[in-house]
Formats: sequence, structure tokens, C-alpha cells
Amino acid sequence: MTDIIVKIPQKEAKTVLAEYIIAKEKKLDLNYKIPFFPKKCKRGDKCYFTVGNEVKGWHIIKDFIEDEFKCEITGKDWKGKFVVREGATLVKCKSIPIPFKLGRSFTYVETTFMTLIGGAKLPVLKRAK
Repeated sequence: MTDIIVKIPQKEAKTVLAEYIIAKEKKLDLNYKIPFFPKKCKRGDKCYFTVGNEVKGWHIIKDFIEDEFKCEITGKDWKGKFVVREGATLVKCKSIPIPFKLGRSFTYVETTFMTLIGGAKLPVLKRAK
């Protein structure tokens, strides 16, 4: 399975993470602006999000769209290409360090899961080729 990682700028992290919680509670979709559509992932794959060089959680990808809209949470106007993520599928995790450099807009990753004692599953990310 090929997923993607997107970067949240450190200075916007608190605001964006608060938006993720609101979107989960209200079951709203979330859009992440990208310069072009990913070719190696599809609907149903994961979109991990990072702050700094650590994964903080993920959403399920719902769609890829080109659109113009006003954000229901912030009121900001947006136009362009977007990864649409299901806000209700937010999974927060303990910080997972990324052992490779991330791209500017998104980076392809291959995901496997390691089962921990007690049954919890921890994603193990490897840069996709």
C-alpha cells in the first residue's frame, strides 16, 4: 500500500491540529492543498500528517479534487488542487520520528504495522520508491 505524508508548518501546528479535532467532532472533510495530484495512492489510503519531523496522526483519503471554496472552520478562501481527507477518521498517535527527508508538498510512503504488547499497532513508514 502506498500512502502519503504531508507537512504542517511548525508555526501553524496548534491551529491546524485544533481544526482536525473540530472536523472529527463535526464529521467534516478536510482539504490539504497540493501542487499536483498523487499518482501512486488512491481513495482509502492513508494521509499521515507531520509537525517537524514526526508523524502526529493520519486520516483516510476520501478524494482528490480541484475546487474553490471557503473553509467551514476558518472562513479562509481556497482555490486549487486538494487531497480530501475524512475528518471523522482522525487517528492521533504518539510522535513517530521520520527516518528520511520529506518532500515539499507530500511524500510517498509504504506502511507496515508493528504490533506492540497489548495489541496496539504502530505504523512503520518507509519512503516509497
